[in-house]
Amino acid sequence: MKYLFLFSFVIFFSIHTKAQSIEVSGTAIDTTNIIKLDSTRTKDQLYSTGLEWFGNTYKNSKSVIQVQDKEAGTIIGKATTALLAGTKVEYIDYTIKLYFKNGKIKYDIGVFEHSGYGIIKNGEVLKTPWGAKGIIKRQYAALQKKCNEEIYNLTASINKAFVQTTTKNDW
Repeated sequence: MKYLFLFSFVIFFSIHTKAQSIEVSGTAIDTTNIIKLDSTRTKDQLYSTGLEWFGNTYKNSKSVIQVQDKEAGTIIGKATTALLAGTKVEYIDYTIKLYFKNGKIKYDIGVFEHSGYGIIKNGEVLKTPWGAKGIIKRQYAALQKKCNEEIYNLTASINKAFVQTTTKNDW
């Protein structure tokens, strides 16, 4: 019984201290890009397409969108993606910002944050709690991969929505 209690305590302590004692090199995973479009497409048209994109991309776009400013041409959202880690689901929160001007759009996808590891960076795990380096390196690498996949998928989706669509009057 003592060993079961001690084992439970060690597991709880290692999970609890995971975020506090991990050190990772590099910078936060993110991307920023500007897409130049036909100059006849107005800021308002692009803004409407941006709202439509949020609606098509997220199940509940109203809960994702945090800032909507048509006059400034800005939509900012906070979303969550899930990663299946063994039998456990890990959640990663991130921010997506769309900015519109006549004939162009700028998007910024980043600040990927995990509740246990904090902001996900693109570097290597340098320091971990006592003896758990191999496991944490694998978990962190899976989180990094998921963040990069999410950026790739969102970037492709944005390009498809804005570059490959025609205005509604052209159908």
